[in-house]
Amino acid sequence: MDVPPTEWPIHMEISKHEGPLIQNLNDAMAVVIQKIAESGDLAAGEELLTVSASLAEVFLSIVTRDIDYTYAMNLEQHMWKQCFYKPIEALRSVSNSLQQNAHLFRSLLTQFIQQGLDFYIGLLNNKYEVTFGFLIDEFLYWPAALPGDDFMACARVGCGAHEADDRSLKVAVLSAQRLAVSIGDLHRYNAVEYQDDEKLTLEASHEVVRKGELLPIAIWIVARLANAGNIP
Repeated sequence: MDVPPTEWPIHMEISKHEGPLIQNLNDAMAVVIQKIAESGDLAAGEELLTVSASLAEVFLSIVTRDIDYTYAMNLEQHMWKQCFYKPIEALRSVSNSLQQNAHLFRSLLTQFIQQGLDFYIGLLNNKYEVTFGFLIDEFLYWPAALPGDDFMACARVGCGAHEADDRSLKVAVLSAQRLAVSIGDLHRYNAVEYQDDEKLTLEASHEVVRKGELLPIAIWIVARLANAGNIP
């Protein structure tokens, strides 16, 4: 029987060194989010961006340390939920309220989404590509142009996307696919017509479950939003 990742040496190392800091930052974020929800404190909103950035930096130091562990533990999703999803939802709630400073929180939300996009693009380009020695563009299904509305085209055989041969590289590409989905989510939040984009993402998510093919889905989501004029 394989040893679960929670018993791997890397897990013990992270739990000992980064674990307490992650817990402290999560606790600080919970306090700040509660302040925002209860009083619409703009200073708390600004502090939320700082705490999120600090937590993201901790994850940044972890995710490429052992890619098998990252993928097995689904650290990409944990990072998304803890560093970005929770803060975005907290800011969205206030920015859509009737509070007098709602427009200021809306500006903070826009700033935070861009902060998230910068983080993920840097993570892919400066960490994944450098650490694992591959180019993201080599694994895109449409490296030179965006596809049309035909979803099935993204799963077409012989479309030109490379496949990883080395096992570690293959896991790194799979991990990068998860990061690509988070980038798509950030663009969705940034979209003007939120409801339409939410429906699009849900449809694509159903295809992920049905087909078990994540990278084509991730790129398809981002490409469709770009074609709709929702990505600057």
